[in-house]
Amino acid sequence: MDKNLPVFNSFRKLILTSVCFVFLFSLPTTVLAGSLSASVESMDAITGLVTINGYDSKQPTTQFTFNWGDGTSNEKWFAASHTYADRTQNYLVQITAHYSDGTTDTVNVLVQFTGRITPIAIPSYLTVTIPSSDVLLKTRIPGYDTGPYSFFADSYFTLTNPRSTIEYVLSVATLIQFDFANNNVYLPNGNFNQVVLRNQNSSSSDSKNRSCYRG
Repeated sequence: MDKNLPVFNSFRKLILTSVCFVFLFSLPTTVLAGSLSASVESMDAITGLVTINGYDSKQPTTQFTFNWGDGTSNEKWFAASHTYADRTQNYLVQITAHYSDGTTDTVNVLVQFTGRITPIAIPSYLTVTIPSSDVLLKTRIPGYDTGPYSFFADSYFTLTNPRSTIEYVLSVATLIQFDFANNNVYLPNGNFNQVVLRNQNSSSSDSKNRSCYRG
């Protein structure tokens, strides 16, 4: 079986072991550039009203410049709202911070009205979940590390990259691996019951997040 499978640019590597997955990836939270971060806080696909929120650790004293991608721009603080007249396309919003020393910082935020993926059906026994509370892990491999790991709080996810979307992408990866192995995979108790948890001992943004089956 091919143990290295590129799935999505947010997921660096997927390694399949006999019982557990080890995921090396960075969960998308907000768009980052230097000290400035921003993400879509809310979006109404009917009215076109979009609100973008964010934070700049340098705390500039001048308002941010918002180029909304539809030919309009203005100066606002976070949270900033804008209404799009045309909801048949997507927009890349450019946000620029201006600092007292004359330097600037910029981030781009995608506002997506179209091009959403229609999910395919995935067997329940192959689904991967990202728990919102603590779970008990077990392993069939002696000495295999089962902790300490914690769950991903809601703050790790955004409106455009919700928990359910990340779970779906990981579940599709599982389905592809299952197919590569010609369905010849041992399922503990008839299920994978895969869960993705945070490595509490890692401070890196590329933290190693392990997925074992539930107890």
